[in-house]
Parts: sequence; structure tokens; C-alpha cells
Amino acid sequence: MSGSASTWQPLRRAEFRAVFSGVLCMHTATWVNQVGGATLMTALTPSPLMTALVQTAASLPVVLLGLPAGAVADLIDRRRWMMGIQFGMLAAALLAALVVAFGGLSPAVLLMLTGLIGIGLALQAPAAQAVYGEVVPRDELAVAMALGSMSFNLSRVVGPALAGAVIGLAGGMGLYATLALCSGLVIVSLTRWRSRGERSRVPPERLWSALRGGMRYVRHSPDCHRPLLYTLAYMSCGSAAWALLPVLARDVYHLGSGGYGLLLGSFGVGGLAGVFLMPLVRERLSLPRIVVASTAVFAAVTGVLALAAPLPLTLLALLIGGASWMIGATLMYAALQETLPDWVRARGLSIYNLIYFAAMAGGAALWGVLTAPVGTRGALGAAAACMLGAAWAFTRWPLHPSTASHERARTLLYGGEAPISLVEPGAEDRSPLIVQISYRVQPQHTAEFLRVAHEVGRSCRRNGAVFWRLFREIDTPHLYVERYMLDSWLDHTRHLDRTTAADRALRERLACFLEAGSEPALRHQLVEELSSAP
Repeated sequence: MSGSASTWQPLRRAEFRAVFSGVLCMHTATWVNQVGGATLMTALTPSPLMTALVQTAASLPVVLLGLPAGAVADLIDRRRWMMGIQFGMLAAALLAALVVAFGGLSPAVLLMLTGLIGIGLALQAPAAQAVYGEVVPRDELAVAMALGSMSFNLSRVVGPALAGAVIGLAGGMGLYATLALCSGLVIVSLTRWRSRGERSRVPPERLWSALRGGMRYVRHSPDCHRPLLYTLAYMSCGSAAWALLPVLARDVYHLGSGGYGLLLGSFGVGGLAGVFLMPLVRERLSLPRIVVASTAVFAAVTGVLALAAPLPLTLLALLIGGASWMIGATLMYAALQETLPDWVRARGLSIYNLIYFAAMAGGAALWGVLTAPVGTRGALGAAAACMLGAAWAFTRWPLHPSTASHERARTLLYGGEAPISLVEPGAEDRSPLIVQISYRVQPQHTAEFLRVAHEVGRSCRRNGAVFWRLFREIDTPHLYVERYMLDSWLDHTRHLDRTTAADRALRERLACFLEAGSEPALRHQLVEELSSAP
């Protein structure tokens, strides 16, 4: 599907609209907490470093808790998980409002409150990002994921503008009342839909196993690597504008909180424009060109901030920067989403969040420290140069759309394989399992066989194998033996359950290179526990 009409197709479904609005409120609360905290900090202390550390305090929980939160979101009911977190978020926002009401807000307390609310936001983020696939049919999943990524980045520009507006009107009390309102709206939205996503046919993993599985999938999926590297570079450089804009507003333009809200509002309006421009841009330009252009434009916007241009020009630059950020960041996020199947989606997105917020937090701290020797404008100039360098690098290593297919295989992975429902009683608690497959390869096709076998190895590791190797028999040179290990028989059933049509096709390609009349010979071996010697 393509074009503007298909872009909005899932929004015709009431359940998707409920999810979309709820997740938008969740993400908006993330940026209201972060940017609103930075704005309050500028009123409490003149230190640029303390202002930049607000972003670090808001982002650090994602770095520390994002991966476990993603694993939990893939193992349990995502809707119930988010509901529980939202009630906790509501209580935290009300607690922060009480602290403000009784005059207990200091720089240290503000950092603590920002981090506390950030913990709740970090725990819910992977589930919120992965949940779109549970309320739409498979043929709308790609568009739903694109809208989900748009929601994530729309909140990135709307949230700061909202934070600036409410602080200008009602100060700290308005900030935490807004966070409480966001939690209430999310709770309402969670009551408006029920999951109908495809579930695994085998019992869920334990937490530690799920963490390993998520990291293993991303490690052995080359399609995941480039979107994550792009995100690291883009956010590290772009974080300077977000972290230092409050300081620039106060020290260069001599604006109060209302004026800072004006700057953020300009960025937010640009982001909203980017939402509607994105389908048109995607029709006319390829993904690599859009991402390079977005990065170069945002580098120019950061350069305008460094030059302390007249306020009208700065507002225009922020308007353009908001649209550019929305389009570029959304497409990087969507590129990663397309590489992830449902069983590992929340874990994959938690790794994205880890990189995103680590880049934002680390970048904010770096640019904040750099203000001491070179000043705010000097730090912004250095960030603009770095982002321009990233745009050049993106032309050398372009980001292409993923061609991965996550449709489940309609047939068993191996000929003669036992159905996945036949699990030995208690087998899930036993020793590791070795799967061995032997191939008699036609000599003239050895090179092609080895190339396909390399892809098969990646497929096995992505789907749960902790070890995979291909061996060649010394006495029979054209006999190859594939061996891979899983933690248990139950992990083997999960491995089979995760098999996609693309994985099955790789196995069929291997069979094309075998000797006439030869079939792969499959064996399973469980590690035998040996008793100690008398």
C-alpha cells in the first residue's frame, strides 16, 4: 500500500484509534516530564549542566530498565502491564504536585522526581510501541507500525511545546497536573480495546532467557543494525538542540518560560506539519535520500541556533527543524519495526529505546559539559558540525527498506519433524538439546551451499539457537554436518514455533544442492546427566 489514503487506513478502526491515542499520551508524557523539568530547572539554578542533567535523569531509567521491560512485555499481556504502570504513574505525578504545592522543589528534588516518573515511562515504553500489531489484521501491520512510529516522534515535538505552555500558565503545578491527566487518559484508552494478536503456541520463556533471546535476535539480524546505528548518530548530535534550547532562550534571547514555550511551539507546529508532509515526501523520494536530507536540514537548524540569529529567523528554523526531525526520526524507527517479528518486537524496540535515550542522555551531558569551555553557542556549533558529518556518512552507507518477511511457515521446518505440541513431560527442565542435520552436497555446488548455509546459521541463532556450526567430514569431503544447540527441548519447540516462511525457504534452497536421491538426515540429542564416580 502507498499514498496518503493507505497511510491513515488503520485509523478507521476504533480499537486502533484507542491504542494510537493512548500511546500518544504515554509518549507525550515522556517529553512533558523531560522538557518541563529542564524548564523548571532554569528557574531554580543558572547552571547549564544542571539543566542538561534533567534530560539525563529522564533518560537514564530507559538505559537501565528498558531491556527487562521489553522482555516482560513480550512474555505477558501487554495491556494489563501498561494498565498497572499507569496507575503507578498517576500516583507519582500526584506526589510531585504535592511537593511543588508545599514548596519543597529544589534542583536535587527536581532531578529525583524527573527520574521517578522516568522509571514508569521506561517500564511501559516497549509494550506501548509493540502493541499496534495486536489490534490490526496482518495486511495493515506495516502501515500501523508506521503510524506508531509517527506517534512516537509526534510526541517528541508536541510534548515539549505542551510543557512550555503549561509551565508558562501554571508553573510546576501545571506540569505535574498535565502528567497526571496524561496517565488518566491512557487508563481510559486501555479500557477501549482488547488484544487479538497472534500468540505463541508454547509456554513463554523465563525473564533471563527472554533477555538473551532478544539481544541474540538483534545481534544476528543484519537488517536491525543499520537503523540502530543511524539512530545513535542522529540522536547524539540532535540532542544538543533539545538540551540547550532552554539555556539559549534564557541567556541569548532573554525569554521567560512563555518565550521558551514559543520556541517549542514553533518546533511542535513543524512536527505536526511533518506528519502530513511525510506521505507526500515518501511518494517522491527514496528512504535513503529522505534520511540524509532530514539529517542535513537539522544540522542547518542547529547551526542557526548556534549563530543566535534574530528571533523570527530562529522561529522559522525551528519550524523547519520540527518537520525534518519528525520525518527523519519516524522513518528510522519504522525501518527497525519492519525487521522485527511479533514474538520479539517489544525486546527489539527496547534496544532501540536504549540506544535512543542513551544517545539523548549521553549527548545532553556531553554538550552540557562542553558549554563550560566554549559556551552554549559553541556547543551548538560543534553539534551542527557533527550532524553534518553524520549526513555525509549516511550517503556512504544508505538506509534501505527491510525486505524481511515474518509470515509463519505453513509446513514444518524439517522433514519428519515431530509436531511442536509433543513435548516430553518435564523436558523443559532437562539439559540442552543438540540438533544435527547431515547433507551430502554435489561437489559443483559446494560454494552455493556454503553461502546459503551461512544465512541458515543466522536464522537459527535469531530463533533461539545458542550455538550453531557447520562441519565437514574429513573422510567424506562432501558430507557436511550442521549442529546447533538449544537450552532445552522446550526451547526447541519455541524455535520451531518462530519459524517463518523465509526460514523454511532457506532450508529448501539447501536441499537443492544435495546429491540426487539424497535427503537431509536429522537427529536430536539430549545431554545425558552422568552420575559421579563412586
